[in-house]
Amino acid sequence: MVGTAHHFGQLINTYCLDVESIISQLASYIDLPDVDFSKLAALTTEVAERSSRIGAEHVRLACVDLMQACDQKQKQNFLRALNWTKTEFGRTKNKLQVIVQAFAEPLCPFISVMPFWICFLNRRVLRSLCLVFMERRIMRLEAKQQQ
Repeated sequence: MVGTAHHFGQLINTYCLDVESIISQLASYIDLPDVDFSKLAALTTEVAERSSRIGAEHVRLACVDLMQACDQKQKQNFLRALNWTKTEFGRTKNKLQVIVQAFAEPLCPFISVMPFWICFLNRRVLRSLCLVFMERRIMRLEAKQQQ
């Protein structure tokens, strides 16, 4: 379980670092006088694929607008879509970081068996789930002590 949690944390951290780097590249390339939309499209595809593999559906969907702006060679539309993608990535990153933190907590091992959709739960729901499982664990420990 610990190995799985560690691997999951590394996977999430790698995804976040890679996507942050690519988004930064997108922002710098769009500011160039001669915009190479094919390069922007390739980078956008990379973000979409990485997001798809990790289950970051909102980021992947935001990339669709980026791709359309590349196809249309519309700088303003691309900038608007890039801002949306940054926003969705920021939200997703925050949710993923909560899960990574939960993985690090020995009282919340249940998350390691849950699918990636848990990434989209809000913090209140995630905390509630942790509390329920912590209470069950405490009850089991108390029962063992009474025996």
